[in-house]
Amino acid sequence: TIQGPLYSFKCFCPPGYGNFPDCTPDPCQATSNTTDDGSNGKFYCVNGGVIGGTTGSCTCTSCDAGFEGPHCSGPYHAKNMTELF
Repeated sequence: TIQGPLYSFKCFCPPGYGNFPDCTPDPCQATSNTTDDGSNGKFYCVNGGVIGGTTGSCTCTSCDAGFEGPHCSGPYHAKNMTELF
C-alpha cells in the first residue's frame, strides 16, 4: 500500500503473477475447469497430466495411459497396430 497526505493506493499484480512490483509469472496450477487456458496461471489438466510452465505458457504432459492432447483430456489414438500390443 502506498499512502500520501491525500491518497492511498493498493498495488498488486494481475492474477497468475506475483512478486510485486516485478509481477513475474507464477507456476501454473492444474484445474478440472475446461475453460482454464493458463492466462491467469490456472490450466485445465486432467487424467494424470503433470502440470508445468508458468502463467501464459502452461503445459500438461505425461498423461495416464489412454489419454493424450494438450490437456490430457482426449482419448489416445493408436497410429499403428504395434502400439496396441
